[in-house]
Amino acid sequence: MKKQAILLISILLATVLTACSGSREQSSSNSDQGNSNSESSTIGKITYKGATSGETFFIGLDGKPIDVSEITALTNKKYEPTAVLDKENFSRAECNGFAYAFEPNIMFEEKSNPELFANGFYVGEETQPVSDYVKVSVGDKFNGLTVKSARTVFSMLNTDIDEEYYYEGGEIEFDGDITLNGWIIIPEVDEKYPDVVLDILFYCDRDNKLPLSPLFLCNEKNGYYHIPVEATKIYTDIPEVSLGKYPDYNIDFHGLKEGDTWVKVEITVTDVKMVCGIQGDAGHVTATLSDITPL
Repeated sequence: MKKQAILLISILLATVLTACSGSREQSSSNSDQGNSNSESSTIGKITYKGATSGETFFIGLDGKPIDVSEITALTNKKYEPTAVLDKENFSRAECNGFAYAFEPNIMFEEKSNPELFANGFYVGEETQPVSDYVKVSVGDKFNGLTVKSARTVFSMLNTDIDEEYYYEGGEIEFDGDITLNGWIIIPEVDEKYPDVVLDILFYCDRDNKLPLSPLFLCNEKNGYYHIPVEATKIYTDIPEVSLGKYPDYNIDFHGLKEGDTWVKVEITVTDVKMVCGIQGDAGHVTATLSDITPL
């Protein structure tokens, strides 16, 4: 499990550094290379040891085994679709209908806790999350949001030393809307690059926040780790929300404009989507802004 933790931390740090450089797009050039990140394909009912039900060798982040009936797609080591789960001959397994997440609860902000920051960055002690992973299924409700779709992916880790499976990641989409409080950043367009418009970013406070986070959580039991985001002015395990581009909106921003940063606001959002781990994504949340009020 420590090997898995090291791998996942490396993926997380690499992705965060890429995001900090302003690039939020992922290349699809690997889609034709036949690697383990290729999408699995459904090919009939999945069986394991000749049965279509029963526990498999996959263990969910809640510590419970995955039933073969929950697996909806498989590929073998040749990255070909298959309906037979074989621990010695599999590369990727996909489960539709559920995913894993935890309740985020870490948030330190510079104005409220100036002693914990230096030059805009957190310098306090590392804080461990206190929430365990839970299994989130289609139809579950959270603060006005209803899970519309969800999926979980397991992949084979191929190394020169060993081969073992690991939790690749998950994805959750919601219906409904939710009202959040926090800080907003509306990037200003650089005159040198007028065609480059960055997304509006929002960071929740601890009192009115997203009810779930899909990010990797520090948990020695299963070996998966979430490193709280060390962003300028905050230290949090509540994922940032990408709200799309300012020019694309036709709503009243109540005086807020491009170039405004770290403004405390109340927002209402719809179309909430959470992704983590799938094809190397370290974790992000997207949503559509329907209302905003400066506080």
